[in-house]
Formats: sequence, C-alpha cells, structure tokens
Amino acid sequence: PEPVPLSFNKAQPLYHQGICFFSGLQGLPINKAAARTYFEAASQLGNPDSDFFLAQLYCDEEKDAEKGFPYLLKASEGGHL
Repeated sequence: PEPVPLSFNKAQPLYHQGICFFSGLQGLPINKAAARTYFEAASQLGNPDSDFFLAQLYCDEEKDAEKGFPYLLKASEGGHL
C-alpha cells in the first residue's frame, strides 16, 4: 500500500480538534471561532473534511455563501462525500 502523506498525518489531529470545538466534544465548550482556526489549518494541509466544515461555518453560521462555496467545491474535489 501507498504510504500516507505526512501532511495528512498532521491534518487529522487539527481536524479532530476542530470537530471538538464545533460540536462541544471532549468537555470543550462550543466555540465556532476556535473550530474555524483548526479547520483552516487542516484545510491548508489538504484535509477535505475540514473544507466541508469551513463551508458549513461560512454558509450556515455566517450566512456568507461567497466565502463558503469555494470550500464546498474544494471538499467535493478532495473526496468528501
């Protein structure tokens, strides 16, 4: 099997921390600004799941589809289902 790219290994913990802040998991308070910070870092490392959540934050939370749509497209192109 192909080795997992190093950037993916670094992106996953950032993505999961974003999920914890986004949903209030692991005893963390819901904090969408903190979630966005972690999702943006993971997105820069190529994590399409983070792109999806960034799109959701921009489109649903901030009502800014202009900012959200590029992330949705990136998520789709990256394999997020």
